[in-house]
This record gives sequence, structure tokens and C-alpha cells, in this order.
Amino acid sequence: MAAIISAMVFPGYIFTTLSSADIIESLLGTAAAVPFSEGLWHYLLWWALDAPCATLGAYHGFKKPLGLEPEVGPIKRSIPPMPWYLTRPAIAGLYGPLIFATIAFEFNYLMDSLWRSYMIYAMFGILFISLMMMTVTIASLSIVVTYKLLCHQNYDWWWSSFSLGASGGLYMLAFSAVWMFLYEDMSFIGSDLVYFFTMAMISACFSFMCGSISVLSSYLFVERIYRSTSKGQFTKF
Repeated sequence: MAAIISAMVFPGYIFTTLSSADIIESLLGTAAAVPFSEGLWHYLLWWALDAPCATLGAYHGFKKPLGLEPEVGPIKRSIPPMPWYLTRPAIAGLYGPLIFATIAFEFNYLMDSLWRSYMIYAMFGILFISLMMMTVTIASLSIVVTYKLLCHQNYDWWWSSFSLGASGGLYMLAFSAVWMFLYEDMSFIGSDLVYFFTMAMISACFSFMCGSISVLSSYLFVERIYRSTSKGQFTKF
């Protein structure tokens, strides 16, 4: 089931978003419109490459045992109430701005290059440094939050970790909305919808990327501390 979701849902979302934007551009008669058959062909080509890779990865993932094999009891232990700053909405609200702030300036330049067309973005070295800073920031915040969750006896850390990283995409979408109101001509509803669909797609991809970085960082941290203790028990928390 996980392989089917990975192979179908995200590519389907991208295809739906791009198709919606392309339909609007076709109705407006712009030169940027792509024939539906060509877009469908690109989607099928992507799916033909993505689906086997997702299925093969899921197969090997289920066959290979996890690095974490702690001893667990037969009865699921209840999780005590968390402080407000360790709830998932608070985690997303508090740490999302820090994640997006690491690339905010470069993202603004990218927006100018993409939508205002009066400059060509060429500072790829600075963009790479910004992405590295963002990766380190996400990993550090995710490890700290995961550690605090474990200290409060909350073993359900993975979705909290994912929401921490993915929240950066929400602030990217909010920044895009503010940018549209400040710089875009709001008199053409068609072009505004194309802008919204495109930025929603970019923000979703950014959320998945940052969420993956966050979960992987937390997983490596948890695996490390489990391996450092006897029989997977936290003895010093």
C-alpha cells in the first residue's frame, strides 16, 4: 500500500496541478500552454519510471530489517500529555519560520526571476550554500525536538518530526501569497490562478523534501542513541 501511495498520489498531484494550470493557459490563449496529450505523455513516462522504483524500494525495505530492534512490551504504553510547545501544531508554527528564513532571500530572488522576468537568476553557488544551511537547520531542530519528545516519554516522534520539516512549505506558500498581492497584477484572474497552482505545487514539493530531511535526521539520531544503550533502553533520560 505504501508503494502504491508513493507511486500514484504525489505524481498524480503534480499532474493534476500542472494540468489545471495548462487548461487555464489554454483558455487564455497564451504561448506557454502545452497540449494535453504531451503533458499526459510526460506524466506516463514519469510514472513508468517512478512506479517500478517505488515498488522495488518498498520490497527491499520490507525484506531488510530495521537498524532499530529495541525490546518492546506486549502492552502499548500510553503517552502522557505533552507541553504546548511539543504539540504538532506548535512545532509547525514555531520552527517553520526558522526553516524558511534560511532560504527566504534567495527564494525572493528566484521569484523575481521566475515571475517578473526582468532578471536571470545565476547565483547558484549562494543557493547551494543556502540549501546546505537549511539542511543543517532542519536536522538540528528535528534532533532537538525528538530528544525532548523522548524525554517526555513520547515515542510517537516520526509525525512530529515530519511536521517540523514540512511546515517550511506552509510558510513558503504564505510568502508566495504575500508576494502575489505585492507584485502581481491582480486584474487577470487566469494568470493569478496559474501562479497559485504553480506555487502550491512548488511549496508541496518543498514540504515533502524538508519533511524527509527531518524524519531521516531524527531516525539516525534515535538509532544512534538506541545503539549506545544496552538492549535499546533509554537509561539516562
